[in-house]
Amino acid sequence: MPYAASLSQLGPTTDAVEAVCSDVLQQLNGETPDLSFIFVSHHHRGAFHELASQIQQRLKSKVLIGCAGESIAGGELEIENEPALSLWSAVLPEAKLIPFHLEFERTPDGIVSTGWPTELESPPDDVRAVFLLGEPFSTAVEPIIERLGVDLPGVPLIGGMASGGRGPGENGLFLNDEQVGFGAVGVLVQGGPHIETVVSQGCRPIGHNFIVTKSEGNLVQELGGKPAMDRLQEVFVDLPERD
Repeated sequence: MPYAASLSQLGPTTDAVEAVCSDVLQQLNGETPDLSFIFVSHHHRGAFHELASQIQQRLKSKVLIGCAGESIAGGELEIENEPALSLWSAVLPEAKLIPFHLEFERTPDGIVSTGWPTELESPPDDVRAVFLLGEPFSTAVEPIIERLGVDLPGVPLIGGMASGGRGPGENGLFLNDEQVGFGAVGVLVQGGPHIETVVSQGCRPIGHNFIVTKSEGNLVQELGGKPAMDRLQEVFVDLPERD
């Protein structure tokens, strides 16, 4: 299963696209990738509307999905507060890739999602994984997990949420050669190589909720009117052994 990855920190979007596409195609020895992911910082927001199209004109990946992010990882680097465009591509022999775009609507009976692949009506036995990237202001995650848990039990759901935008419509999603404003984009992988997952670093809440009463940039200095370290020590004392 040939795969390749590349990261560009060039500011002009056209230059960044050319850099990552050239690098990936060279690593793949000119083979056309089956599945590609793009992750891009908001420094390129002005080109979101044409970013996927530019990449696909050069890359011609059979399926491409991606999103914007607050921080962008590639290779050994994780880039924050600077331009970044990360591309990952793979050749998946004998795999069938089914891209889809989910949209959500609130109804009196709950949240309804549309855009699911028709293959889920009678799921095949060789579904390897479902990749999904969501726009956080317009994606209902729990119904997705519930449906896939019923239709594809045991099949990994892999992905996450776009980030960096301060409101609806500011987080770019990409599907093949288009930008998608809302909902979630995904691809169902059927057949081909087996797909294994690892879990990256994460966190969950502990202790009580506090209001940030003093900060500088991303540095929290006070929580609830007290120095952040004092609050942390208070929380630590009261935590159960598991935490």
